[in-house]
Amino acid sequence: MKQVQQEVADHKAHTLAEHLINRKVVQAVATDLRALWSRPDTRKALLAGLAEKGYGDDQLIEISRLIDAEKSDLYDVLTYIAYATEPISRRERVMTHKALIFSLP
Repeated sequence: MKQVQQEVADHKAHTLAEHLINRKVVQAVATDLRALWSRPDTRKALLAGLAEKGYGDDQLIEISRLIDAEKSDLYDVLTYIAYATEPISRRERVMTHKALIFSLP
């Protein structure tokens, strides 16, 4: 019985909610998140690092559900975790940057 209780306790220690609360996953990259995300090679490395820490696609999708950000980009989910900013939807982002987006050659 003690072994089962220990296993449950160990599992709880590694839950998604606990990682969200203490924000250790993205703490190291918080100040450079935008710079990392803007380059495909560093974005790929960041996502690979998160996956190695147990935060692959399925876990990141679950986080987006937990914070009600299913219509937001993954970048917004990560900024929520790193900076506690409210995620915005893809539509809101386009509307906010509409002039810039449609002025590009």
